[in-house]
Amino acid sequence: MPNISDLLATNTGNIAANTTAVANAGGAWNFITSVTADQDSYATLTSIFSTTYDYYRVVATDVFSHDANQSDLHMQTTTNGSTWTNPDYRYDVVYSSTSQTGQYANGPRFYENMGSASGGMQKIHFWMDAFKPFGTTVKVFRYSGAGYTGYGNTVINPMDAWQIESSSSTALTGVRFYSSNSISGNFKVYGLALS
Repeated sequence: MPNISDLLATNTGNIAANTTAVANAGGAWNFITSVTADQDSYATLTSIFSTTYDYYRVVATDVFSHDANQSDLHMQTTTNGSTWTNPDYRYDVVYSSTSQTGQYANGPRFYENMGSASGGMQKIHFWMDAFKPFGTTVKVFRYSGAGYTGYGNTVINPMDAWQIESSSSTALTGVRFYSSNSISGNFKVYGLALS
């Protein structure tokens, strides 16, 4: 493990080498890949999960639908990059100006009333954590974020959701996001070193 004097050294070779050592020791998120969707059917991230990491994070920014109405947001998984399935179960919280309601069901939806193309500021930012997606036990996905939806009941629309895959021990290799219509936004994937 590098010491602080190495990290603060002005020699860029030392800094680069030691930054990599810190990241490999579990001290930082490691960038894997990204995709930008622009009025696409899906924002697809294939071949992102492997035995390299136990824990992954997708950071999504400026996500919105081109539907004139308030679209929902969905996620599906793959084990091979060509066949896509819905997570087994989901629990998401739907907010209004006066209450919040938890919804437990199966299916791919994890967010309601996403911003639409009718307003330039109607976008959401969120992260999705994936716990052991390449493992042989339950796969857990956790979402958090918020956006400006322009929807009268929830102008500020928080995101608070979970999904699991529990019916198969097959390792997952990727995910894709989509809305009730087309989707736009930037999606970056990071991994955290093995525990």
